Amino acid sequence: MKKLSKVLILTLILTLCISSVGVFAKSSYKKDLKKLSDEISGYEYAMLFSIQQKYYEDEATIPAGGVLTLELDKNIMTRAAALCSDKCIGKQIAYEDLGYGEITYYAINKSALKSESMKLFGKKMKTSYLTSDSPSVWDAYNDPEHGPVIYDYVVETDTDLNVKSVSYSKSGKKYTITKQVYFGHWSGSEGPANIEITYTCKKSSKSELGYIITGIKIKYLN
Repeated sequence: MKKLSKVLILTLILTLCISSVGVFAKSSYKKDLKKLSDEISGYEYAMLFSIQQKYYEDEATIPAGGVLTLELDKNIMTRAAALCSDKCIGKQIAYEDLGYGEITYYAINKSALKSESMKLFGKKMKTSYLTSDSPSVWDAYNDPEHGPVIYDYVVETDTDLNVKSVSYSKSGKKYTITKQVYFGHWSGSEGPANIEITYTCKKSSKSELGYIITGIKIKYLN
């Protein structure tokens, strides 16, 4: 009877240990994805603003329910990395007082840029990858006069970004970060989300966070 009791106790302990490992693994990946989610957040305003700006320039309306897949080319990854870490902000190289606002141009710390892009995407980006696309109020681009810069345009704006919820999921080797956000006129920022941002991720030893972003999709909800 004592031998049987010992076997039952050992079986129970083993079962509890296996369950604990499963729970720990589940909570661990969500904890790491949260770090990646927080890291990429510095790019989200510029990303959504640029898309909105392009539609305005083309005199088109962003369709409700429409899904845009952002191509993670070298320009996009460089922009994102430059805007997601204060360490990427180098010395001030120019300043403009417009009366109604002011623009400051900063050099980009190349070493910090490589480190941040490895953290986000598992690839080392260079300032030479930046294009001369029209910048948002906070952006990184190749300025015709000043070269590759971080562009900080301080001006009163009606556009607000408000994160409503963030969730994390796993399917096989594919991991996903889903953010529901409001982006638009500040008067609606307390209302429901109007955009869903989905980051596709995977495990990678190239990033100190343990995961990298491999894809971005933006869905317009209403």
